[in-house]
Amino acid sequence: MDYDISNCINDLRVISRKIGSLSTPHVNSENHKNTLRQFVKKYFEVFRIDLIRHGLDVSGIDSQMQMLLSHANSRTRVSTYKKTFFLILRGLESLESQRVLVASNRIVEIQVSGSLGVNGQDKKIIDTLSKILPAAADSYQQVLADLTQTRASYRGTASELREILRETLDYLAPDKGVMSSPGFKLEKDKTAPTMKQKVHFILKSRNKSVTAIEVPESAATIVDESVATLARATYNRGSASTHTTAEREEILNLKRYLDSVLCELLEIY
Repeated sequence: MDYDISNCINDLRVISRKIGSLSTPHVNSENHKNTLRQFVKKYFEVFRIDLIRHGLDVSGIDSQMQMLLSHANSRTRVSTYKKTFFLILRGLESLESQRVLVASNRIVEIQVSGSLGVNGQDKKIIDTLSKILPAAADSYQQVLADLTQTRASYRGTASELREILRETLDYLAPDKGVMSSPGFKLEKDKTAPTMKQKVHFILKSRNKSVTAIEVPESAATIVDESVATLARATYNRGSASTHTTAEREEILNLKRYLDSVLCELLEIY
């Protein structure tokens, strides 16, 4: 950026101090008003364009800048300027926070695509889920992003993994359809089909052999049961660094199981 947010904030603070130091109740000097007009002009002709190019929301700051221009084109009290300066400064600080977040998200996207192979199997899974279960596709991308970061805990990531599988199974095998299938019986103490039973229902309907069904059935069970185990295990480990390292390794293993099930269920080969 040739004219970044910090420059804009600094320029506005200089102008604000000059206006605030006036002894008159109104801003009457044409020099001061021209300075204000030039500041607003620079915003709309240079700075605003760059903000939009970087994906930032400028709707709030636009209206505040227009208000400032209106002040400069009329007889306006110093106290009114001060209120508008305050609003603009808050808006600029908010944009700075947005800019940092957007930049961080872009870094994560680059890291994910580079280190976790989004251009390969992961991308196929995301693309397929996006067509039928956009929320699950978003969750999958969040898992990838989590795995590129050093986190205090990966329990939330583990929950995302199980939720992706649950949503996929619920879409492909609704409870009513599974329960009405010939020979179906609920497992002990269950009120709905298990993930394993749903995987079995889906693959059996595709005429898969018993042997071909066993592996994804087992993988689904591991994902389902390991999430709760992972949460409990956190409290039985030593240091925080041990928690983080061990959890991340377990999440990577769980992702491998999830991927194997998803590829079978979504017919990604």
